[in-house]
Amino acid sequence: MSKPLFFSALFSILLTANNCNAALKVVMLDVGSGQSILLVENNRGILIDTGLPSYTDHISQRMTEIGVKHLDYLLLSHLHPDHAGGYCQLRDTWPETPVLDNCHVSPVLQPSEKDFFVQTRQKLSNDPLHNCLQNRDALSWQGHTLTVLWPEHLQSTTDLNTHSLVILLTARQGATVLLMGDINHEIEKYIIPMLRPLLNDSRVDLYMASHHGAIDTGAPEFLQMIRPKVSLISVGQKNTSGYPATNTVRLLTKYSGTVLRTDQDGEICFQTDGDTLVPCGPRTK
Repeated sequence: MSKPLFFSALFSILLTANNCNAALKVVMLDVGSGQSILLVENNRGILIDTGLPSYTDHISQRMTEIGVKHLDYLLLSHLHPDHAGGYCQLRDTWPETPVLDNCHVSPVLQPSEKDFFVQTRQKLSNDPLHNCLQNRDALSWQGHTLTVLWPEHLQSTTDLNTHSLVILLTARQGATVLLMGDINHEIEKYIIPMLRPLLNDSRVDLYMASHHGAIDTGAPEFLQMIRPKVSLISVGQKNTSGYPATNTVRLLTKYSGTVLRTDQDGEICFQTDGDTLVPCGPRTK
């Protein structure tokens, strides 16, 4: 088990930018059937999830092309290979980057996930820059705030997805980005009262849909509350899991202004423009 945070309610590390007028970019990288999201400003970055190991070179290349010169944090939403499979390779590339995850240790693991989970948890426990995140922790980065909404507590369930980090990014200009990991309907509904005061009756600007748009995500009451301006789905072409589910896409379309998905749209990038988020310009590479 890794070190707990030394702050009871708030974990805050302030990284100050020299140029406060630079645009924050939020990039959903195209990593097939996994997920990896890059936050970039002033050549500094936060990477949330790594996708499968086979996409590590692609992620590193895109980070260089986008202009990341210093990776301030690597966050792992949960220890499934499609979200954390590139941890070891990226740790070698960025040896001085703090690594944060939920520190969950499941009492029972499915045979298909046991080897990866045990090996990765052991490596994280030996990583001197590894630490834990849980509900009500926050990171202050480049004037923006990342607030952890989940997990509130580590349950005894054997489903690793239900312990995924859920994070609300509130940009200093006011725009919001909601990152869901792989949580399900039950937890979507549970975090509504936590999320409501943070949104202050405003819509979520950018919503990273949970669990690649699986059938057990996108609860109507949750989507009705956040009313995303844009919903993004990270999903691989012709994946064997059948993601995204038709009904989930229908609900996202009903409650969102726009729905984009990596299997159809490739890499997706938005950036701050005043108090909202707008699509980035054409890729440079």
